[in-house]
Amino acid sequence: MTDNQTDDKREFWKAKLSALFHDPLGKVLDVKNHEDKAQKIAAKLNIEYSRGPEDPIASSMDRLPLPFENPYKKAGEQIRIAPDEIEIIHPFSGKKLSDDIKSKLNNANADYVDLVSDLIDQNKGTDGIDYEKTYHAVWWNLPYLTDMAQFIPADSRIPNHSIIDHLDTTAALTPCVKGNDVEASLIAVAIGPVQELIAQARKTRDLWAGSYLLSYLIYKAIEKVGLNYGFDAIIYPYLRGIPFVKDTLEKCLGVKMGNFCTLPPMSDKVASLPNIFVAVVPTGNVDVILSECKEAVTSSWMEICNDACSEIIRQKDRAGQGLGRVQYVADFNKDSFPHQAEIFPNISAVSYPLLDPKNAVDEVKKFFTGSGAEEYQKVLDDIGKLGGYKPNKGTYYRYSYRILTSKLAAVKKIRRFKPFCDDSSLSGISQADDFGGNVKACTIFMEKDEQGDEKRDMLGALNSVKRVLATVLSKEIRYESTLDVAHKNGSDKNDYIAILLMDGDRMGEWVSGDKAPNLDVFTHSKVRDAFKASRDLNKIWDVISKLKPVQPSYHRGLSRTLSVFSSLVEAVISEYDGMLVYCGGDDVMALLPAVNALECANKIRKLYSGNEKIEIKYGNKTYHTDQEALWTKGKPIAPLMGSSATMSAGIAVAHYKSPLQFAVKLAKEAEKHAKEVLGRNAFAIKLMRRSGQMVTVGSKWGYDDVNDTAQVAVDIIKGMTDLNISHRSIYKLLCPDLPLFEEDIDKLTDYVISRSIQAKEKDKAEELGKLKENLKRFIGAVFRQHKKISSEDIKEMPDIETALKAPIDLLLTLRLMKRGDER
Repeated sequence: MTDNQTDDKREFWKAKLSALFHDPLGKVLDVKNHEDKAQKIAAKLNIEYSRGPEDPIASSMDRLPLPFENPYKKAGEQIRIAPDEIEIIHPFSGKKLSDDIKSKLNNANADYVDLVSDLIDQNKGTDGIDYEKTYHAVWWNLPYLTDMAQFIPADSRIPNHSIIDHLDTTAALTPCVKGNDVEASLIAVAIGPVQELIAQARKTRDLWAGSYLLSYLIYKAIEKVGLNYGFDAIIYPYLRGIPFVKDTLEKCLGVKMGNFCTLPPMSDKVASLPNIFVAVVPTGNVDVILSECKEAVTSSWMEICNDACSEIIRQKDRAGQGLGRVQYVADFNKDSFPHQAEIFPNISAVSYPLLDPKNAVDEVKKFFTGSGAEEYQKVLDDIGKLGGYKPNKGTYYRYSYRILTSKLAAVKKIRRFKPFCDDSSLSGISQADDFGGNVKACTIFMEKDEQGDEKRDMLGALNSVKRVLATVLSKEIRYESTLDVAHKNGSDKNDYIAILLMDGDRMGEWVSGDKAPNLDVFTHSKVRDAFKASRDLNKIWDVISKLKPVQPSYHRGLSRTLSVFSSLVEAVISEYDGMLVYCGGDDVMALLPAVNALECANKIRKLYSGNEKIEIKYGNKTYHTDQEALWTKGKPIAPLMGSSATMSAGIAVAHYKSPLQFAVKLAKEAEKHAKEVLGRNAFAIKLMRRSGQMVTVGSKWGYDDVNDTAQVAVDIIKGMTDLNISHRSIYKLLCPDLPLFEEDIDKLTDYVISRSIQAKEKDKAEELGKLKENLKRFIGAVFRQHKKISSEDIKEMPDIETALKAPIDLLLTLRLMKRGDER
């Protein structure tokens, strides 16, 4: 690298640091002195304190247009919010957070100069400050340099996003500055296929490998953007705390990261990234960076394939050596392997520039009708006449983002079939991949099971790579067999395991902003009052108050919140003796002993929303949820998804000897049942007995008169066991006189339980009363819901007996999960 190149690189990262610190984290807590604080940090870094053209663009991307901003127009007095008037609004539910949180925020320590100095000292080079390393270290730790930084709004007038988000967006735009202008484009990259790749599994290692491979490959594209422009360029997903990023910064760049994070570290053995990312990059570099992203994915995949080929050959060489349960390869078609490998993955990549206000409406019209862009432009013009700032390229971000995602969806719909003809054979025999994948087998893997019987898997290239992926990537992972998982049920009679799939409800609508509250919810009361003070402003308010918060800060905040959730899921899974397979954003996949599966799912969905109190332990740290936020040591540290966001769960329960691939398929069907038949915010269980009998049951997580259905069901099973009430007694509810009790099912429930209790247990009045109350509420609530259910499988509304069987079958299924199959 020449001296000029070195100087350019140094200035590049200095500019990024300047943007990252142009506002102090606690700006709204002390607006009067905020520039003094920013200048102190700039002095520490030996950089110039300045606000470049990226700052107003970033502000316009994240804030709604306000009147009275331009002092030269003298249209009115600027709307100002004093520190004691700050309102903290939850970014997704739109609820005002409590005075308790507000008071803790006002008392937060916003002085972090010493912490920054420490990071500078740790990352000094031989010639003084290493600005590249310092930048990455500061970016990584930024949310944790000040207490409650994720609750501190960037603008107290529209307090729906954190100062962290504004600083990230401003720094992300710095490489896009060209003179006094900003030339920035959004890019989106996605890889696939997803579902079929993960589902093709017989062993737990296959299940892990499918999801991890996707995370690993998408990160290679993300890494290319991050190393070129800084990881803040990635709008979605959130990258702080991601082990892939940490490895890149520490091992590739030698960054000393510090240790300021208050969240548990994510495991580097768990897939933690979705298969897609969105970023902002310089417009002039779009073609180059998209090409580099694609090349990074394909070259990383081919490198994995080459190493996998070597590992498979090594395992073939040890065939017949009496290795016990150690896996070996019986046959391998080395010539077909690379030919099949070229089919994967599918890469979709699109871009779109930030719209120029001069022609924004005309450009939007090329893609959409009825977009509201013309009305939005008129509002901007009217606000400009009342002292609002002139629109810039950030003002139309919502439309740039919508066009980008529409282009990506269109590209992904196009199936690009690569020319492929597969004549693979092994020992002269041509056979399909045992797991599917639409290819012929090119590898025969052999391994003895727990009983000493030799099992054979004939796999194509992709599934062969999955089988040896952990070895190839040097990941020391203990794969618990399904038998190991079943043993954790704690009973020799219970040989059932559970596959748990969980997914945030309507996440596509959350990402698009359609599910988010309107902007009027997120504005300070003084702003609303200002808009309603005159007829002209009131007309403007009628339009902008109904807009959704489609902003970089919204997407960053959403992704950050999902990352906070993901960081604690593994602790919950471990609490219930499970093995986390995948946790990226709102998606969770885990393998659990059947006895714990429902309680585990119930705790995860409570963690997701944060509006019910639960406690989570990680090492010597304790976290709890309350008021739609995550807390530790008496302080809230991050918002969670809030009361408006829900999760659904699909649980497949099967004997440990059942094909794992089929169990995953059942879990997906159960999740679909929870969402489409039960109406989301629900769980469904698909039970496959050893006999082959299939049962599908489920319920909402809560009803008006049953706040926590899953816990109530667990309490009922325990109560019946403690009181020696036979599970067969609840079948008595299906009596010939059932139609007479349609409107008063509680009376029938009370009668049946009273008749079923044994004489020696009747003195346990308190326990009996609690059981009766739980049963009446549970059966009544689930019964009434299932009376209303209509689906493709149920052509007519179910009769009373069918509806009543729903809660009964759910209880019996849960009992089997707890005790095993006694048939």
